[in-house]
Formats: sequence, structure tokens, C-alpha cells
Amino acid sequence: MVLMSRIVWAGLGAAAAAALIPLALAHADDEVTLGSAGPDVPNTALGPDGYVGFQPYFTEWQQDQPTNVEVNGSMVGSYDVSETDRATPFADQSVYDFGAATSGGTDPGGLAGATVTDFAYDPSFNAGTEQAPPPDVTAALHDIHVVFGNGVEDNILTTASGTLYSVDDPGVGSADWFAAPGSTEPSLLVSGLADTAAALAAVENLSSLLPPDVWFPGI
Repeated sequence: MVLMSRIVWAGLGAAAAAALIPLALAHADDEVTLGSAGPDVPNTALGPDGYVGFQPYFTEWQQDQPTNVEVNGSMVGSYDVSETDRATPFADQSVYDFGAATSGGTDPGGLAGATVTDFAYDPSFNAGTEQAPPPDVTAALHDIHVVFGNGVEDNILTTASGTLYSVDDPGVGSADWFAAPGSTEPSLLVSGLADTAAALAAVENLSSLLPPDVWFPGI
């Protein structure tokens, strides 16, 4: 699994963003990368090679993936990520549970306890039989949902009608934005947050919190 997820945070103040995004990502003008820290370890309790299923109708894979967090090419820490990938001809879902940090201190990336869910309904390829999706995958509905260890929830929901971005910070406030198809400027719908710019910058880039994985929707 050599796939790398990248993100460039430009013009985002670390202090303003820290409450809404992982600590390692709250760096202005920095490039943050999640990459493989070693080979994945299949959950053989599920089945041989961490697999159970009846192709092409249903597949499930479970494995642990050591994952590095790098900022500008320098590793700040690592996590063990538990992956569960389920697919049918009609839907594809990958769930990533971040465990405690395995290097770099107690929680160097602010990702300990986070759960990242990548879900696609009616994808343009059969995720039950194809290992690596092609680069032009589409879906009738695509949702990325992140619940951080501190309770903050970020979500991106995309359909043919557009994309809805949402942030919920318990005890602080929430916000929602909408972008029409093809638009690169989401419009604020409602907000109870003091810094909507930092919140939007965080939620727009949720895909960069996807660990390296072959069995994923790929949208």
C-alpha cells in the first residue's frame, strides 16, 4: 500500500484552526502527508488474509495499517490504523479507526481516537471485485465523515445536486456550507462558529485524512 494522501494548507492560521483540525495539520503553508509506516497486518480472525466474502456480491477486508504523519517531509509521528473495507456492486465503504500514537509522543497529529469513514453509493465500478479503483471513479452519492477524538465532527456529502460541507464542534458551535456542481466557492448557509474560514478550510480537505489503502472508494 504505497498510496499517499496529501494536503497543502495555505493561509490558515494554526491557532485559529487548532480546535477544528488535527494538530499536525494546523500549520499555515505546510504540506502534510499520511503515508504507510510499514506493511499492513491482516485480521485473520475475520478470515484468511483478513478477508471474507462472496464475489462479486459482497467483500470485507480488515487489517491494521501503520501510518506516518509527515509535515514538509519530516515525520511528526505514527499511528496504528485499523481498516475495515466493505463493498458490494451498489456501495463501497472504508472505515479507518486511529489508535494511540506509536511514535512522536502522546498524540503528535491530534488523530488518536479519530474515525474516518469514506462511503460511496452506486460507484461507477464494482468495488466487490476490483482491487484498485480507476482514477475517474464517480458515484451517485459520496460521503466522507470524520469524528475526531475530541468529539469534533466534519462531513462532506456530494451528490449530483452539489456538495454540502458541515462542521460540528460540541459545546462551541456548528456550520454548514453548500457548493453547486462545478463551484469552487462554497457558500455559507449557517454558522455558530467564531472562525468560519478555518472551519471551511479544514472540512474541504477531509480526503487528506484518508490513510494509505488499496481497498477504498477512490473518489
